[in-house]
Formats: sequence, C-alpha cells, structure tokens
Amino acid sequence: MSKKNLHKERRRISLVALTSLGLALALGAWIGLSGSPSALAAPAPMPALQNTTPNEVCLGCHEKMKTFFQFGRSVHKLSAVGCDSCHQVHGAQASERLLKKKDPDLCFACHGDVKSKFYLSHNHRVLQGALKCSDCHTPHGTRNRAGLRKTNTVAKYEVCFNCHPEKRGPWVYEHLTQKAEGCSSCHGVHGSPNPYLLTYRSARELCSQCHGIPHFATVSCVNCHTQIHGSNFSSRFLQ
Repeated sequence: MSKKNLHKERRRISLVALTSLGLALALGAWIGLSGSPSALAAPAPMPALQNTTPNEVCLGCHEKMKTFFQFGRSVHKLSAVGCDSCHQVHGAQASERLLKKKDPDLCFACHGDVKSKFYLSHNHRVLQGALKCSDCHTPHGTRNRAGLRKTNTVAKYEVCFNCHPEKRGPWVYEHLTQKAEGCSSCHGVHGSPNPYLLTYRSARELCSQCHGIPHFATVSCVNCHTQIHGSNFSSRFLQ
C-alpha cells in the first residue's frame, strides 16, 4: 500500500472512531435526561456500607472515643435505638452534636413517663432549663444503672453529689441505706408530690419503712435526727 493510501485509511479509521464516540456520548446524555428506571442500571452499594447497620457505620469512627466505647452495653443499643434515632447524619438545624432536637425535648420524645414527673409539685428544674437529662445520664452507655454518668461502689448515685456535695460525706457514721442503695431509696429523682422529693408523704412514713413504728407518732423523725444523711458525731444522726 502506498503512503498516500495509508494516510487515507488512517483518516477513515479516525473519523469512524470519532463518530462512534459522539453517538455514545449523545446516547448517554439522552438516557440521563429521560430518567427511565430501565435505562440506567442501579448503582452498586458503597463497599463500606455493605452488610452493616447504621450504628456500626457510626461506631467505625466514634467507638474509639471515651464517651462511646461502651455503647454496646447501653440500654439504647439493647432496645434497638440507633444513632440516627437521635442524630441527623448530614446536618442538623436544631442544636449541636447533630441532634434532631435539643435536650431534653429529644429525650422526652421517647421518655414521656419521665417528662410527666417534672410536672409534679416538687421536681428537678429540667423543664425550666436549669438542668438537662445529659447532666445526669449518658445516652451512649456506662457501667452504671440508668445510664448515670457517675457512680461508684462506695457512694451510690455519685452523680447526685455534683449538685449536693454537702450530702456526700465521708461520714464517721454512715446512713447505710444511702450507702447501699443510693439516693433513690428515699427520693424520687425526677419529681415527687412530696417535699424534698421524698418517696412517701412525710419523713416519718418514709423512715418507718425500715425502722418500724416511730417513737412519737405526731413528730417528724428529722426533728431530732437532723443529720439523716450521715454524721461525724452521733451514731443516731442527732447532730
């Protein structure tokens, strides 16, 4: 084949290739505009999300953080509450931490029974904005009951002493109920119809649950046993 014919053949092949490419691009554009489900194949799932739950995807990054590493033992996890139940994955307008609502409104969406206790005559000031649920509880799991942020084996409900340090001690004479069972053995921690958030109408009724019939049926026990949480001077908590 002469050089002239070879040059013509190369031009013909190039023209065919360009024409084919143009037709392919035009066809692709038409399919994209048509929006026909049958025209486009479904995209393959992202490899990182295959065979995983939303929680597992989130924990892939967040589980190493101190506040998340016990999420697997949390009540939320065991109750099939996922990260996306409380958080918006790609952004949130309501509040920080990508929360769908602000604390405590977000918590009350599920815990309506607890919300009702804050309407009782004596309560912790959560509805007034003085406290938040997350001040006492962590939604991501701890080793403590009720997801409390802080407690230990020496003084139950250590989280209560963040606001009530005068009740903490240590005392020479401990009130064993507080030491063994914690504050909630005598107090309704969210709210109560009784003064001081007591679980019974009066201190006398409350004390009689453990100590039997009081000495003076018409007098409150704390009139004499004034240091009921603990004392450094009296084994009977008289001072």
